[in-house]
Amino acid sequence: MGQGSGAARGGSNHLRYEIRGELLRLLTNMPLTYLCEETPVALTQKFYFGLTWGLGIEDDLVKVTHDFLEQTMRYWRTWVKNCSVPLLHQQEVIRSALALKLHCFEDTGAILAAVTTSLPEQPGGTRNWDYRCCWLRDAYFALTAFHNLGHFQEMEAFLKFLLNIAHTHEHSRDRLRPV
Repeated sequence: MGQGSGAARGGSNHLRYEIRGELLRLLTNMPLTYLCEETPVALTQKFYFGLTWGLGIEDDLVKVTHDFLEQTMRYWRTWVKNCSVPLLHQQEVIRSALALKLHCFEDTGAILAAVTTSLPEQPGGTRNWDYRCCWLRDAYFALTAFHNLGHFQEMEAFLKFLLNIAHTHEHSRDRLRPV
């Protein structure tokens, strides 16, 4: 683990690590002995894992996992239902739209170009770009796709993202640098 992390300490159903004065917890219904000793386990039952920062999970882990999964599926189904999907290639369009939506950073409205880093422009090439950044050109193409799908909240969030950057760097010499 990174700098400032301690050794794992086991609880009744979790491992916890103290990192910068906060607790990172891995909760599971798997026997901790198997997990800590990296013992191979026959998957004859479902094992559940939860990772929390700060507070733990007070409720039953299996129940919480199923609740989160149901909320997640409901969110994505609702999002897809609000898409204007063309008649041709519906499944492919939906999968592509979901992939684009996963590149939107909800907290700020930024849109990642890709979740990869340091891939060469061509095989064996030396020109590598970090696509985990928000590139205006790529964001434009994603926003055009969202517009065509009838989703405008991503466009609004991205505009707020750009306005926040412009306001933050209003008096800076770097205000027109790549985002």
